[in-house]
Amino acid sequence: MRYLFLPPLFGLLFILYIRALDKGDSRRFTILVVMLLIAEAAKGYLLFSTVIFFTLSYFLVLPKLRKAISCRWCLDALLVTYAYLGYWMFMMLTAKMFALQPPQLDWREMFYIPIEFLMAGLL
Repeated sequence: MRYLFLPPLFGLLFILYIRALDKGDSRRFTILVVMLLIAEAAKGYLLFSTVIFFTLSYFLVLPKLRKAISCRWCLDALLVTYAYLGYWMFMMLTAKMFALQPPQLDWREMFYIPIEFLMAGLL
């Protein structure tokens, strides 16, 4: 059986990570980081790669998106899509820098995006 590159609810974890940082909720932030580290260990990713990607995205990409997009639903949809595709690109760049095996993006992961967008809308 072939395992998918990213775990389900990856985009939702990204939105929850952003909201925990926005509110300054250290307990929620710590729980999310532990969940991401467990997912990394289960999938064999580089240690702290998701945390580094989420943090860089929060400080570098998110302020520009918030200035450009005022609709909360539109921003959530874009963030869920960005979480999947952006992390894949981040891992491709990391794989090239450290001469590692590049990750393969499975088409089934694209079905997660609309489902997670609807779930993020319920939050």
